Amino acid sequence: MAGISRGDIALAGLVAVIAEQEVWAPVRIGAGFSLPGPRPVLALTFLVVSLALMWRRRAPLAVLVVVTGLLDVYFLAFGSEDGLASILPVLFAFYAAGRWGRPGLFPAALALTVVHTAVHEWRDPHFTIAGPSPAFWLVLLAAGIIGLVFAGRAEEIRTASARAAELEALGEEQSREAAAEERSRIARELHDLVGHGLSLLVLQLVAATAELEQGETEKTLARLGRLEAMARNTLAETRRLVTVTGAGHADLAPQPGIADLPVLVSQVEAGGIPVVLRMDPTLAFTGVVPEGVGLTVYRLVQEALTNVIKHADLAPRVEVSVLRGAAAVEVEITNEAPAGVSARAPRTQRGDGSGHRGLVGMRERVDLYGGTLTADSAPGGGFTVRASIPVERSTAPARPR
Repeated sequence: MAGISRGDIALAGLVAVIAEQEVWAPVRIGAGFSLPGPRPVLALTFLVVSLALMWRRRAPLAVLVVVTGLLDVYFLAFGSEDGLASILPVLFAFYAAGRWGRPGLFPAALALTVVHTAVHEWRDPHFTIAGPSPAFWLVLLAAGIIGLVFAGRAEEIRTASARAAELEALGEEQSREAAAEERSRIARELHDLVGHGLSLLVLQLVAATAELEQGETEKTLARLGRLEAMARNTLAETRRLVTVTGAGHADLAPQPGIADLPVLVSQVEAGGIPVVLRMDPTLAFTGVVPEGVGLTVYRLVQEALTNVIKHADLAPRVEVSVLRGAAAVEVEITNEAPAGVSARAPRTQRGDGSGHRGLVGMRERVDLYGGTLTADSAPGGGFTVRASIPVERSTAPARPR
């Protein structure tokens, strides 16, 4: 049965067997021991109260009510007897009330047990105060108290386990923070080493060039040998830097650029947001703008469209413009809100955090190339993001990406 353990089934079965043996094959008949009432009714009563013990963990107080109630009804109708069949069900049910019942309901369980004991002794024709009854009362009371003590102990263990898990999680978090801080420190040190090595490489290359111009071939070859060793060392430090910053298994696929904007726009349109893209087709050719600038433009448009998607309930219309200026790439993303609706502009202050980090990240990317970025609410509702990213004209042959 669902929710009932094998142990509870075994206990209920054992008590039922003992009870039925007392009813149908009592070993004390003829020694002053007699069974009150009709045996079939007594056997059925004992069977029900015994099997009720299977639910003693799930509903301990209800089981105690069933056990004491049925036995009290039988005792009041036919009288009581002193066998194990009338003792064990109450003993196990009262223990369960203390062990698995709510602590606030234990007084009610105690009251039920006291009333049942009084009914049993009142209807027992062989009851004497000097007999074994007081010992039975003490055993019955001890069963409930022991159950209550075990319940408190189990709660203490659960609390201690939860606290230990809490402390373990806190320790793991502190360990991760310490490890991240250490990785950051190591990364800074390796970054300095790599930067220093690259600076030396540039100086050495300048010196090698001067030596070649002066016809000092032997010196140049010796210097190039040192340059190779220095470059290998710098490469090794760079690999360590990549590993320690957690990018050791980074995706090596080409980074997106301006030429990938049509695909990005089509993905957004597939989600039901209309986007108009105006792009200078020459910007899609390799060599027209540096790859870093192309990646920055792509991420800027991606972040702005992501902000639109977050508020897609406004049914906005988006216009994306990526044009080539005299000395810069001019980017403009406008989110036109429907009539009567004011669309949300990209967050410039700390709110939910994601918008702020996205805008700050874009501003850092644009600043890296000496550009400018603005994000403002549009006069008629919606918002506009503008960026101007300077580029040097490339002399490399243009070819489609």
